[in-house]
Amino acid sequence: MKVNIWRIITIIALCALAFMAWYLRELNANVTEQIAQMTKERMSLSKKLIASYDLKKTLEAELASSNEEKTALQAAIENYETDIKELNGEMEKRKEESISLSDAINLKNKRISELENEIAKYEEENTRLREKLSVSFGRGKRYKNAAATDVKLEPITVESRYAKVRIKVLDVNKEYGFVVINAGENCGIKEGDTLFVFRGSRMVGEIEVERVGYDVAVAKPLYEHPKDAIRRGYTVKF
Repeated sequence: MKVNIWRIITIIALCALAFMAWYLRELNANVTEQIAQMTKERMSLSKKLIASYDLKKTLEAELASSNEEKTALQAAIENYETDIKELNGEMEKRKEESISLSDAINLKNKRISELENEIAKYEEENTRLREKLSVSFGRGKRYKNAAATDVKLEPITVESRYAKVRIKVLDVNKEYGFVVINAGENCGIKEGDTLFVFRGSRMVGEIEVERVGYDVAVAKPLYEHPKDAIRRGYTVKF
């Protein structure tokens, strides 16, 4: 009876050991499989980590490039703003110059109008002088014709043409280049005579008589002092 119990115990113990061996083997296989799976997952995670690291590097490089582009764009924007300010300043300057130029043009137009009015006055004065010359020449002819009639006139004494006569310059026409004096045939002046113009005691010019009326004559300037030209009111002498 004792032998059977020990056999049974031994068989049970062997069965238990066999079961334990199988269990450990199965457990080892499972653990090995899990370790292999974990190794695969670790390798996959390592690859993903490397890819993530590479992606990070790429993104950092792109970010740095973007920052550089941003800095360049910011500098370009600042340059454009500076150019805009300069252009605005130049525009304001041109506007002020345009206003100044417009004012200058208005002043010049005003001056032109004034000069046109002065020219019109001089033309009127010139016409008046020409009419006066025509009347004077006509008067001299009437006096000549009157001398041939039977009308008795009082004797007229005419001083010598070389005597000192108070002759003055009536007018000076610079445009047509002639001088009008207040003496003519009544003072013995003839065409071609050379007369001298004085300002006080200083001679300032020399004129040659071209046309002669009774009490007026027209002459052309032969010489004028560089700093004192012939003017109205100056004295004329033979």
